[in-house]
This record gives sequence, C-alpha cells and structure tokens, in this order.
Amino acid sequence: MRDRETELHYYPKTMLSLQGVSHVLCIAPHPDDEVFGCAGTLTLLARQGAQVKSIVVTQGDKALGASSADHAAQRQDESRRAARILGCQPPEFLAFDDRTLGYSPELLAALGGAMQSHFRQDDLGLLLLPSLSEPHPDHQAVALAGLAAALAWTGPLRVLFYEVGAPLHPNTYLDITAVADTKWQAVAQFESQLGLERYEPHARAFASLRAFGLGGSCEAAEAFFEVDLGSVKRSGPLAALPQWPWVRSRLQLANGPQDLPLVSVLIRSMDRASLPETLASVAQQTYSHIEVIVVNATGRPHTPLSYVPGHLHVRLIDPENRIALGRSEAANLALDQARGNHALFLDDDDLIAPEHLQRLVQAMHDRPDAAGAYSGVQVVNGDGQVLREYDIPWSRHRLEGINFLPIHAVLFSLRVVRDNHLRFDTTLPVLEDWDFWRQISRDRELVHCPGVTAVYRQGLGLSGLSDPAHANHWKAWHQQLLERYLGQISTQDAAQVLAWHAIELDKLAAQFDQLSQQEKVAQQQLVQNQVELQLQQQLARQHQQARDQLQQELERFSLQMRAELSTQEAKLHAYAAQATAALSDKEQQLQAQAHQHLQNLASKEAELQQFAIQSQNALTEKEAELQRFAVQSQQALADKETQLQRYALEAQQALTAKDAQLARNTAQYQQDLSYKEYQFQRELLQRQQLQEALTAIHASRWWRWGQAMRRILGRQQA
Repeated sequence: MRDRETELHYYPKTMLSLQGVSHVLCIAPHPDDEVFGCAGTLTLLARQGAQVKSIVVTQGDKALGASSADHAAQRQDESRRAARILGCQPPEFLAFDDRTLGYSPELLAALGGAMQSHFRQDDLGLLLLPSLSEPHPDHQAVALAGLAAALAWTGPLRVLFYEVGAPLHPNTYLDITAVADTKWQAVAQFESQLGLERYEPHARAFASLRAFGLGGSCEAAEAFFEVDLGSVKRSGPLAALPQWPWVRSRLQLANGPQDLPLVSVLIRSMDRASLPETLASVAQQTYSHIEVIVVNATGRPHTPLSYVPGHLHVRLIDPENRIALGRSEAANLALDQARGNHALFLDDDDLIAPEHLQRLVQAMHDRPDAAGAYSGVQVVNGDGQVLREYDIPWSRHRLEGINFLPIHAVLFSLRVVRDNHLRFDTTLPVLEDWDFWRQISRDRELVHCPGVTAVYRQGLGLSGLSDPAHANHWKAWHQQLLERYLGQISTQDAAQVLAWHAIELDKLAAQFDQLSQQEKVAQQQLVQNQVELQLQQQLARQHQQARDQLQQELERFSLQMRAELSTQEAKLHAYAAQATAALSDKEQQLQAQAHQHLQNLASKEAELQQFAIQSQNALTEKEAELQRFAVQSQQALADKETQLQRYALEAQQALTAKDAQLARNTAQYQQDLSYKEYQFQRELLQRQQLQEALTAIHASRWWRWGQAMRRILGRQQA
C-alpha cells in the first residue's frame, strides 16, 4: 500500500474512443438526465451514424413534491424536443414511480429487455448509466440494475457511468466542444426544471471542469467512469464504484495513514546530545505512517523526550534492571518491540533526509520479493566535512566480502526477519549490522535506490570501530567474521566470492593503470607547460627591454615636440595679431556698408509709402466704380421686376378671360343638354301615348281610339 500516485494513473486523461460503436443505449432515471449527463456524447454518436436511443425509467412526476400528471407530460415533451435537437430517436418512457425505484426484479427485467431489443449480439454496444456515486436514490437504483443487466448480456458491450448531480472520479473523457452549443440548446428545453434549480450553469460548470487539462482547444468535455465488467464479475459491484476510496484501493493506494505500511524507526540511544537532531530528521519525513522506538542502552535513566513533535509517535524502551546494553542486544530489543511492516535502524548521531523513507517504501512496494531497499549515504566528520559517499549498486558477493551498507541506509522487511527468526549476534561488539545484512539477503536481494538521502557522522560514536588501537577496530572483527563465513559455505561459494572480488580488483587495477597513464600524460603536459612558461618569461623580459627603449624614445620625442610647440605658439601669436588688425579693417568696411544699406532702405521705404498712397487712391476709385455699378444693377433689377409684374398681370387677365369663356361655354353646353333632355322626355311621352293607343285598339274600343287620336293630333298641332 502506498500513500500517493502520479496524476498519470490517479487522474488518467484517457480520451473516450467512439470507434466501432454501432448501438448506443442511454438509461436515464428521469426526463432530462440523459441530456444533462451525456448529451454531447449522444450527439457525436448520432452524427457518426450510430443507433442512439434513450430509456427514461420514470416520468419525473414528483419533481414538484406531489405527483402531477400534467408535470409528467410536460417533462416527457421536453425530453422529446431535446432528442430532436440532438438528432436522436425519441426517448422511451417506462413509467416507473418517481422516487420509489429500487433494485427490483421488475426494473432489472425492464432494463434487460431494453438491451435485448436494442443491442445486437455481433455488434459492439455502448451502455450509458448514471453513476453509483450519484446522490439521488433513483440514480443509484438504476445504476445497480443497469450494471446487473450488463453483466447478464452476452454480446460485446462497453459500460460508462455518467455524472449528473455529483462529480465522479472519471477515467475517460470526451471532447464535446464541437457540439456544446447543441447540448445547451437541448438543456434549454427543460423549462420546468430550470425554474427549480440552476441546472444549466451546473452542467456548463461540469463541462468546463472536465475540459481542464485536455488541451487548449478543448472548451467543453464530458467525463465518464468506464466499468471493467471483468473486474466486476471477479470482485463484485465495489469494482465499479467511481469514488475516491475505491479508486485508491484499486490502485493499491491508502485512504488513510493507517492503510500505509507501518515503518518502525529503531534508535539505539546512548542519550547523546545529538539525539534531538536525529529525531527531528525523522519528524521531517514525507512518509507519515511511522513509529519510533528509542531503546535506552545507557544503563541509567534516559533524558525525557519532551521535545519530540506531537505528530511523531515515539516509545522509549528501558531494559529491565537498567543494565547497559551492547549494540546487538539493543538492536534485538528494538526488533522485539517493532510493530511495523518495515524497519530502519538509525543511530542517535546520524541523520536521514526528508524523502529517505518515502523512496525506500516505494522501492519495496515496487519489488515485493526483495528483503529490503537501501539508498546512498554521505560520510562526514565532526566538522561536517564530506569524507566519502556510499552509493554502490547491489551485489551479494560484495556484501559477503565487506560491508558497504551503513546501518541507516537500509529499510528492511520485518516479515522476513520474523519468518526466518533473524537476530543480531550478541558476541559482536562491532560489524553486527554487516552480519545482519548478510542474514537478511541470504535468500533475497536488497534493492538499490541511487542517490544520497542519509548522513553518517563518523567519529562521534564511542564504538572504537575506526581506532586502530582499540579492541573493537573493524579489521580484527572483519577477519573473524570472514573466517566464520568461510567455515559456513561451500568451497564453490567461496570460490565465486573470491572470483568476484578478484575481478573487481582487476577492474580497479585497470582503472588505476588508466589513472596512472593519465597521470603520466599529465606530468608530461606539466613539464611541457613549464618549458612554455620559461619561454613566456624570456619573451616577457624581451618585451620589457623593448618597452624601456620605447619609453626613452618617447621622452626624446616629447622634448622635441615641446620645442616645436613653443615655436608654433610664437607663430600663432604673430598670426593672431595680424588677424586682429585684419578684423578691425573688416569691421570698418562692414560699418560703412551697413550705413549705405540703411540709406538704401530709407529710400526704398519712401518709394513703398508713395506706392501705398497710389494703391489706396486706385482702390478708392475702384470702390466708387463698384458702388455705381451696384446702383445701376439695382435699378435694372427694379425695372426687370416691374416688367415681370406687368407680364404677370397680363397673364392673369388672359387667364380670367379664358375662365369667363369656359364658363360661357359650360352654360351653353348645359342649355344644349337641357334641350336635348326635353326632346328626349317629349319623345318618351309620345311613345307612351302611342302605346296607350295601341292598347285601346287591341281592346276594340274604337271610340277611345278616336279620342286618343284626336288628342294626339291636337297636341301635335299645338
């Protein structure tokens, strides 16, 4: 178990591929979920020719509280309008009760039937379900039932969880920038819901959030959790939960410090003044799940650890009867008290860098077959001066011959120690860690983490390890351990170790020869450089002599130049006097010329004044002439106006005569028209009388006919 993972695996920016998808089924708990959650994806699939269909499980009739048939009908109509905008088939409504959905046989059968009717056994299908992490209970029930139906489907199928009410932990994304406006048009159709909640800003925020990190051209995206149906079949529905704790569990990441491997830092304390600094280096570790066990090896009461930071869990172990402990005895007591998965020994005068444990734990996670992991260590003296570094690649043969692993360089598995009943040899006053590393690595390797992340401060301890006069000097105990080791292994193993070291010695000798050759070349180069230096010095002396000669010549030249300058200065003074006299004469000439110019200017000014007077007179005459012309023009205009008025009066009189003539003609026309009308009336009356006469004739009333004829004749005569 680890505490972190890179974004590459924790938030993979995998882009959803729509290639090969021929049939798409979106399961929506309510009308609008299919649009708010994945309208962009549905639009893109429809445009590439896939058969896209939505199944809406409920009518959403309880969105306002109480069930409303009118509200349900409105929501269904909104969903149909949105589908037309997206270019998809009209949704199918199953009419389950809103807010009462559960994982029921009826729901499972309905979703299974929808898949059976829409998907094809030989074509890749895509099933879109609301996420199991959705807050709405209907969404959760649809997700579980849809997942169960997907597990029962025998054809090729991909399952995607989409997000509506809450963000999920996505593992795949789809850029919907090209169809984003279409999605917002479809969202706008759900007027009944937009009045209840701010669904459109919510959906836009999701699209903008999911576009982050997908590239500068992506402005809107939809995110999904693609379910691995194989993992669900093996591990159950928990494998499909798109939530951080389960995602971290699948990635073998800790959901809390308690899930990380516990590291026991084991300190054999001699109660030195350097212990607080050592504990401070432990407190600064980037790895957090640590216990610190301090074993009091002094044989006397230990200074209280009151200075330890509160977040660091430290236990001080005092041996019974307060007896002083040797190095191996203190190490074994610390091992007995350790409760961690891994352990690291740290002497009370040494230090570890903040990333030391983090790197070693990660290395052991990456190599679970290893007995431990180690990093490089820097060796310094009491003044902090660097003496050397141990950062050597792993070799069991090297370890069999000599210890190259400072004790706090190695993080080792306590399970390996417990399973093999490994202990520190209490007969060893020094080099006990070398013997322990050889025991641990007998059947397993140690993983090398290149890079220095620890400091070994040499000379601060009291072991006598580096003192040739001390009984604990390392050479004597090194020989003793080698003799013991050679007595425990076969001749073949010993030959392999010796061969390895011989080869390494040969490599070192070759490197030394190469260095010696390089040193000879450097020596020759040094001699050559010395010869060149002597030549350069000789040239420098020659240059100095030439410089002295040049300096003398410059001084002589300077004297000559001073004499010449004096002569030139005298000449300049004489020339200056001549120039002054010449300037004086020139000034007089200029004054005379200036006087002449002034006289000429005065004469020119008089001429100009006379010309100005003449011009003024001419201008006055011209002005008078213009005034006369203006008067004449005014008179001509008056005459013309009078003439025009006369013409207008004559035209008016002619027009009046024309009007009178027209009136007379009109009156005559009216008289002629009246006479014509009179004649017409007369003829009409005659015709009526004649008709009456004819009528009387036909009635055989001759006497009336005679009377009528007489009347006619009398009238005609009249």
